[in-house]
Amino acid sequence: MKNSLRENILNVNFLEASKQVENMDFSKFEDEIIVWAFEDNQDIIFYTFMCHLIAKNESEPLHSLACDLLCHPLCHIEGAYKAALYHTQEALRLDPSNIGHKEMLLFLYTCPDLPDELLTREESLETAASILKVDPENQAARSFIKDYKPRKRRRR
Repeated sequence: MKNSLRENILNVNFLEASKQVENMDFSKFEDEIIVWAFEDNQDIIFYTFMCHLIAKNESEPLHSLACDLLCHPLCHIEGAYKAALYHTQEALRLDPSNIGHKEMLLFLYTCPDLPDELLTREESLETAASILKVDPENQAARSFIKDYKPRKRRRR
């Protein structure tokens, strides 16, 4: 009997799991892996599988999904937001005009877990301004510029 995608991931059978992902709708895969990661939120195997997929075939949607895993079900893990920043930057490298990724940078800037050196206030304000050039009514960027107050942050 064929193992489910979840079983293949949990059993580190990434080659078979990769084949299963190739044969399914990506949005269904996104939904399922997020739910599974929430259910098993002490287990980083789902993120590890995302890294496997990225190594096989890097893409903006895979980096975006890796970021979502780190910012939501796995956010309690030390360094998750730093890793999410990496995936957001890589997603933006692959799709520089994606406003959602730019909004994620604004969110990550407000996370107290990120050291100041990783994302500066100036960079974040430039990001917000670049969003407003394309979408003058963007609430995330407008709120960031209007309301953001520097927080105390951890040093590396």
